[in-house]
Amino acid sequence: MFGKMIVAALGTGAAIAAARVVNAGWAFATGQQPPNPNDPDIPARSAIGYAVVSTATLIAVQVLVNRFGGSRFNRSPKDLKVKL
Repeated sequence: MFGKMIVAALGTGAAIAAARVVNAGWAFATGQQPPNPNDPDIPARSAIGYAVVSTATLIAVQVLVNRFGGSRFNRSPKDLKVKL
C-alpha cells in the first residue's frame, strides 16, 4: 500500500515536470506559446501536433515511473534479500 502511494506521488511529480518540459520545448522550437488544442482559432495542424507531442511524452513518463516504481516499491517483504 505504501509503495503504491509513493509511485502515485512520483507519477504526479513526473507528469508535472514533463508537462513543463514539453511546454518549454514547444516554445523553444516554435517561438510561440503552446496552443490550446480545444481553441477553434488555433490551426488544426498546430493543435494536433501539440496534442501528439504532449500525450506521447506523458505516456512515456508514466511507463517509466510505473516500471521504476513497480521494481522498487511494490516488492513484498519476502522478495527482499537481506545480506548480513
